[in-house]
Amino acid sequence: MSILDGVTDSETTDTTPVVVEETGADQVKPEAILTLDALPEELRSEKMFENLAGKADGELLTEMAKQLQGLQRLQGKSTRIPSKDAGEEELSKFYDSLTGVEGVYKLPTSEEEKTALFTKLGMPAEATGYTLDSEDTGLTPDNLEAYRKMAHEAGLTQSQFAKVMTAEIARVHGGVETKQATFAAAKEARDTVLKQEWADGYDDRKKGAELVMNVLGNKYGNELVGELQSSGAIYNPILMAALSAAAPAFSEESTLLDTKPDYGQTRAELEAELSDIKSNPAYWNGNAEGVRLQKKASEMSRRLNG
Repeated sequence: MSILDGVTDSETTDTTPVVVEETGADQVKPEAILTLDALPEELRSEKMFENLAGKADGELLTEMAKQLQGLQRLQGKSTRIPSKDAGEEELSKFYDSLTGVEGVYKLPTSEEEKTALFTKLGMPAEATGYTLDSEDTGLTPDNLEAYRKMAHEAGLTQSQFAKVMTAEIARVHGGVETKQATFAAAKEARDTVLKQEWADGYDDRKKGAELVMNVLGNKYGNELVGELQSSGAIYNPILMAALSAAAPAFSEESTLLDTKPDYGQTRAELEAELSDIKSNPAYWNGNAEGVRLQKKASEMSRRLNG
């Protein structure tokens, strides 16, 4: 169509939208559609959402997806604790899931479970399995066996048993040393008294007491002698004197002793006889009788003074 013909409305009206590109400072960022503001206030204030502050739309969804993925992975490795009304099957599965986990044990409720737990912790299978570093314990075999039995009944581990016994052995050794020192002092005191009492007859009279002790041990058992020794009664000078005095009667009234002891004179008897000699007028004369008495008195004095 020529210019002279003019234009129509369709030719003069262009309906194609015009796109205006804005650049630089004039560019306008689209408004975010998804932000934390969409959450209720009580959720937005939770600490778990702090790392999502300032994120929106795709970035927000990505971070939330990562957190959800982490929680699912964590849940897959964890064990859910049954509720208080859980059934036996659920409880059994829960306990089975703990089996083999290092450091996690179910509290035993039966003797079998207790034994299994204590054995796992280090208790020997039998009481005889407990060992000590040294056999020098100061305890009798029966006492040591009793300690092992008590330890096993209590479920002690080998380490616990060793620590308990170390303390007990130290106590026993200390008591033994104290007891030995006490008995040594008592024996010395007894011997001093009896030597004074028996004078030069001490050895023979002590031998008589020992013979009686042996006879009693053979007749009534060594437990009697052991009790006298362990209690310290044997260090009593009165008991020793009584045993010694019984020796002649044993030999006279029975065949328990082969020979009758010859004790000689006690100190009191020697002193009495010496006094009689010196009270004899002949003792002071220079004749043969006086000389004999003086020699006898001298010998008796020697015996008295040891």
